[in-house]
Amino acid sequence: MFFSGGRLGQPSENQNTGRPKQGPPRRTIADTEAAAAAESGAASTRGGHADGGGGGGGGRDGSDRSRRNDGGGKGGTRPPRERKPREKRPPEIVEVTTPRLYVGNLSFDAEEKDLQDLFGGVGTVQLAEIVTNHRTQRSKGYGFVEMISVDEAKRAVETLHDKDFMGRPMVVSGAKSTGPKTAADS
Repeated sequence: MFFSGGRLGQPSENQNTGRPKQGPPRRTIADTEAAAAAESGAASTRGGHADGGGGGGGGRDGSDRSRRNDGGGKGGTRPPRERKPREKRPPEIVEVTTPRLYVGNLSFDAEEKDLQDLFGGVGTVQLAEIVTNHRTQRSKGYGFVEMISVDEAKRAVETLHDKDFMGRPMVVSGAKSTGPKTAADS
């Protein structure tokens, strides 16, 4: 005998008839309607409503848990969780040790040219970049500016940190990273 489904060592076909094993009998629409009618009639004897809906004794143990949504048992509703407001934490100010600066809290409409123009009023800008989502090309709200010298970078932080730019107070501090990501970094 070969294995073809069922448990190992047991054939998947009924040995007497040669037909596949049959599961429980299928319920027809008529069976379902008859069961519903019988239940609504039985519900009135158990103290249920006259319209047949929501009668008592809906659960196996005679309780009403399966019919009511009172939070008991599975499927109940949970009270809404209390959410604590997010604590405002001050931006981390990093000491300026390189000419590269972090610029945060930028407007999503800001462009690299806008950063170059703004920081160009303080000193000479080598590079200005805004970090974007690689799929949508939308700004993430922060970027980096590289000045010519550390002294100019320090002056830019003193001048521009917390200054309003395009309707938002900018965060300007020393950058933690050393430079832009390249294809070799990934």
